Amino acid sequence: MARDPEAIGDVSWVELFVDLLFVFAFLAVTTLMGEHFSPLGLVQGALVVLLIWHCWTPCVWLGNVVHLDRGIMPPIMLGIAAALLVIGVAIPEAFTDRPGGLPGPLVLICGYLLIRAVTMVVLTFVSHRGEGGRRSVVAAWLIFITGGLVLLASALVPPLLPTTVDAALVQVALFAGALLIDSLILVVASRGGWRVVSPWHLAERHALIVLIALGETIISIGASEGLGVDRPVTSQLAVGAVLGITVVFALWWSYFDLAKVIIERARRHRPRDRRPGGCRVIVVSKRSPDRPRHHHGLDSIMYIM
Repeated sequence: MARDPEAIGDVSWVELFVDLLFVFAFLAVTTLMGEHFSPLGLVQGALVVLLIWHCWTPCVWLGNVVHLDRGIMPPIMLGIAAALLVIGVAIPEAFTDRPGGLPGPLVLICGYLLIRAVTMVVLTFVSHRGEGGRRSVVAAWLIFITGGLVLLASALVPPLLPTTVDAALVQVALFAGALLIDSLILVVASRGGWRVVSPWHLAERHALIVLIALGETIISIGASEGLGVDRPVTSQLAVGAVLGITVVFALWWSYFDLAKVIIERARRHRPRDRRPGGCRVIVVSKRSPDRPRHHHGLDSIMYIM
């Protein structure tokens, strides 16, 4: 199931399917922010976007190490996709539980921790190498457990606080602290035995999630309040539609015609020294002439975090 380091355009159907669920979760954040239209609601929405991104990053990393459409991986990814769907449904209740059902904040957090735990288990099994690799794996698990406990506290502690304490601010602070702790995993992994096998796969996965997200955004604009419903077309409606599609086009253009091209040219013109096995590829750079390319890939993941 190991991935070919030099394979280009090797994104599987499983990864594309899971990306659809990620985009659904991203779009659900707009419902959360629409129901809490305030500076605090804006912060809450940004934190949930980061939480989803923290789910997406290890899934991409996992697909970079092994083929997700082979062996036991498709059933595992089906479980991740189901958890993502539950997360997307629970996002509008990420910080405020609605009566008459399961606790929304706890459902969201449990789904997140389940996805992170599954990807951590698989990455631990296939990625660690040598003593340094084992140390980085242990450190990553300790960080994950610590961040998970703080995240669970953000859902369980605020309802127990006295009325004199602003429970919403405490919840946001704990939520943000948990994500900050969790992000340290990438720092630890980049210095240990965990590595990116194929930078090309990483770049293509990032391009595809942007493509799907912007496509779903166009659908959301067309199906939003006032568009795609039984209402007369007004000048305000037309102007809003034009402005919306203009923003999407600008984002699309800036990524696919500017940023993506610049990155690919930079990668194409970097001198490389291929080692046996394809996993140790040296990238020549001004800052670190002997730095392994898989570390460059890890920096790419850390950058998009």
